[in-house]
Amino acid sequence: ARADEPDVVYFPIDSTAVDFTGDFGVRAKGRVHQGVDLFAAEGTPVVAVSDGFVKRLSYGSRPGWYAVVRHADGVESWYLHLDHDSADGEPFPADLKVGDFVAAGTVIGFVGDSGNAAGTDPHVHFELHDRGRRVNPFQELVDASNRLIELDRKAGLIQ
Repeated sequence: ARADEPDVVYFPIDSTAVDFTGDFGVRAKGRVHQGVDLFAAEGTPVVAVSDGFVKRLSYGSRPGWYAVVRHADGVESWYLHLDHDSADGEPFPADLKVGDFVAAGTVIGFVGDSGNAAGTDPHVHFELHDRGRRVNPFQELVDASNRLIELDRKAGLIQ
């Protein structure tokens, strides 16, 4: 990452079976897309991209169920459209609370289609906010995804 960009240490979805493209800034349905959609199987764990504190676990009509983690550098990672159809009917792990410290890789939710994503393929809309400004996370996500794939390759989990 450049010095003026936040670091995504860990890929937000704990799976290499994820599809995403760099559509940050693309205009669609009268709005500019200000995140990256990460498509994966519904219920796949969503994890914190780096160490931080849970700032928000909430629901809104557009984002659906969502989580916000604030990191030491002041950057916030946002995870929208989380699943609410899990076995216990909860969008977040039962022991996760606002104010909790989460290490990079800690499960904070599950891939879904809540909010205005209802009826679309399950995904997480991922955003990074740096001092209130949304920044394009695409290259950080590509780098984190490549690290995850390489780890799985070294572990013999994929060819």
